[in-house]
Parts: sequence; C-alpha cells; structure tokens
Amino acid sequence: MLVLSAAIHVGGSTTCCPNDCSGNGSCNLATCVCTCTEGWGASTDISFYKAPDCSVRICPYGKSWADMASASDTAHALAECSDMGLCDRTRGTCKCFHGYEGDACQRNTCHNDCSGNGQCVSLKQAATMSEAMPILPNVEYGGLEDTETWDEDMIHGCVCDSSWTVGLADGETQEAEFFGPDCSKRHCPSGDDPLTTDVDETDCEGVNGGASGNLCHVDCSRRGVCNYATGECDCFHGFYGLNCGTKAEYITTTGAKVWYG
Repeated sequence: MLVLSAAIHVGGSTTCCPNDCSGNGSCNLATCVCTCTEGWGASTDISFYKAPDCSVRICPYGKSWADMASASDTAHALAECSDMGLCDRTRGTCKCFHGYEGDACQRNTCHNDCSGNGQCVSLKQAATMSEAMPILPNVEYGGLEDTETWDEDMIHGCVCDSSWTVGLADGETQEAEFFGPDCSKRHCPSGDDPLTTDVDETDCEGVNGGASGNLCHVDCSRRGVCNYATGECDCFHGFYGLNCGTKAEYITTTGAKVWYG
C-alpha cells in the first residue's frame, strides 16, 4: 500500500507540529515533532527547558558553579546561565544572581569593585602579576581551561593599588598599600622598631623568597596603632613621626637627656 504524507491544516497550521514550530524549527511530518534551530531548543543547546514548539529562547551557558566535577582533571559540566542566574526565555538573556556577571553569569564580580583602590582580575591574570596577593615567585595558572584550570577566567579578585612597588625583588615590599578582599583598608607608613637594635623588622630577605634588599611592611614601626581607614598612625606615648619610628626624649632639670620607653 502506498501512503502519501501531506501537510495537515488545523486551525491555520500548515503542519501537524504544534504551532508550526513557531517559525523557529522544522517539522518532521512522520512524527509531528519539531526540530528546533539553535537558540530555540536545538539538540545541541544546553538548557533546563526546551519548548516542544520551539517557542521559547535558550540562554547562554557556561561551566557550572554549582555542580560536582566528575574528576580531578575534568571541568564542571556546562549549564544554562552557569547555574548562577535565571533565564529570561522571552529575550534569551540571563539574569545573574548577585555577585555574578557576564552573558552566561560565568564570572564572579569583585567585592565593591575593589573600592576604587585596585584592579579586578581573573586567576589567569593574577598569576602573571608580581603584585598580586599572596606574592609567589614563578607562578602560572591557565592553559588547561577544559580540565584542571577550568576556573582560570571565571574566578576574579582584587589586586590592590600601592604607592610603593610590591614584589619580592630588591627595594620592593611584600605588601601593598591597600589591602583586604575589596582593597578598602590602607596600610600605615612602615618602619623598623626603634626599641630593637639587633634586628631590622623591615628586612624581608629570605622571607617568602624575598631577595636581598626586599622589604617587609611594619605598620607604625610596631610603636603605634594603624587606622586602616585613613592609613595614619596613632603613636604610643613616647614615640612620634608618621611611622612612630622616632623615640621621644625629654631633658631633666639637671640637663640630662632621658628617653621615653
């Protein structure tokens, strides 16, 4: 018996598929099932929901923030809005949860945009920056985006600004002027403790790989309290200077000099 397929006209439809696949796909007349185009529910699209009539949009997708990696060398599975946003299916755009951004919510935002005192960079970028905290020599991170370093362009953090050079080399200091996860705090002027004579607290040679001449940062020379909001020292009694590094003296009635402390 010869059977001829023909389009079925129901309620204005020209095919047997629901809503004629909404103009966003092709109808299989043998099964009356839509094959949707990409972005509207194609088999290659990643989505929590695909409309059988190809009537809703698919949102961008990225590596999931929330699933469990299947192996130590296997990246997280792909997910719509990276599992950190809701898909607006009328527009095909992600509405990211607080703290995430990007067309697929594939990046975390930096706290308070680094308070205007730093740069928001990815792990991959931070690995190339000598001033990124913690300061580590010969660090690389990246190049294996589909396996071990899956988060190289996803996780972001602040690299804080500094009026002095940060690093491990001669003349560089191992801490930046601004610090904290959002760079909202500010270190005070540094100095050697005036009450110690056998050690220079600002000498960081050998500490964390510091070269000869490398500097540790010592807020207020250990002789004051640092106001991290202003970056100014409140010196203990008997000490003064921007970094509290000068020991005060007074003269007795006999004319002798006596040092505080």
